[in-house]
Amino acid sequence: MGASPHPRPKVKLWDQAQLELYLSRHPDVVLRLFSKALSLEGRFKAMEVRFWNKLEFVGPQTLADLWGAREGIGTTAMGIFAAIANEFANGSVVTRPWAAAASPESLVEIICIAFQNVLYLAIRCSSAGVDQNIIFRSLSYLVLAALDRFQAEEVAALIIKSLTRGDEELMPEEAQDMLLTPVVGQLLSEIQDVCSSDCKRVYVDRHTLLKGDDEVDDYWLRLEPEGIKDSENRRILRIEKFDEPCLVGFSVDKDHGCPLFTSEPTVKNVGDILEVIKRAAAFRKAQAADKREMETKSKAQKVDKVVAGSRTAAGFGGRVARIARIPHERNVGIPQKCLASHRSRYVGLLPPTALRPQAGNGCPHRIA
Repeated sequence: MGASPHPRPKVKLWDQAQLELYLSRHPDVVLRLFSKALSLEGRFKAMEVRFWNKLEFVGPQTLADLWGAREGIGTTAMGIFAAIANEFANGSVVTRPWAAAASPESLVEIICIAFQNVLYLAIRCSSAGVDQNIIFRSLSYLVLAALDRFQAEEVAALIIKSLTRGDEELMPEEAQDMLLTPVVGQLLSEIQDVCSSDCKRVYVDRHTLLKGDDEVDDYWLRLEPEGIKDSENRRILRIEKFDEPCLVGFSVDKDHGCPLFTSEPTVKNVGDILEVIKRAAAFRKAQAADKREMETKSKAQKVDKVVAGSRTAAGFGGRVARIARIPHERNVGIPQKCLASHRSRYVGLLPPTALRPQAGNGCPHRIA
């Protein structure tokens, strides 16, 4: 046999160190293609990079895994905010309240990072076709978590300093209003819906927290070819009874209505509005905790009655069904994305560095 005319193939193997170097430079690619090959810390970092660089989101299962290992992985302020935004993209932060689990120092740093980059995130949402409401809900959640721990005037000062990066003259008041109003307005609307839900003085149509019974009532509309039309000029009905007191304890009468509805958020009155929100949130949070405790006791009493009745039936020779805990299965869905409403008109008001996500070297604005 003669020699083969074809050259002997050469197989080149990847060097492990070189491969790890490439993967470390592109963790978002690894998460998208080989997520199970990454450690939880690597998946957290990749989730952070995907959000800040490409405004992409991960699924609920990844968030659940990261939440379960949050104390053992190296989290950052930018990473925590990315996780919060991912939670809202998937639905809510009720299951995994990242801001509530953060330390006071970490919460301050997260707020600084988030508000320093609010213009960058708004522009990226507009260009990427992502609903800006995800960012505004994430920011309003941070403000609510801060009001739960700090004084309202301290939170307001922290927000303004972070938004303007310590120099209010750098950003005109009109631009501050444009960036801050959607955030404070989102939080104010949420508190309005929550606080008026059992209020005897004020009745108002829910216009922010619409998820719940409304989804049940409208469920079968998904099979109607016409669907349901969104009104561009939706009107909200609000009725206030002047002879009813305020459950929260605000001073109200015929001439002074509920403070949650009397002011529109601006940069000048953000401190006053946050003070009102803080007071209402503190009362409603304590009320909700008491309600959960009463419901837990009520359920325990019902179980005791069932068990006692079962034992009585068993004593008379009856068959007793075994009481078992039924696991609750979560429904996971695809994150909603839609076109952003508008593009910022104030891109040129800030230096080029303001249009890129800024990590900084720690937050200069500390709350004592």
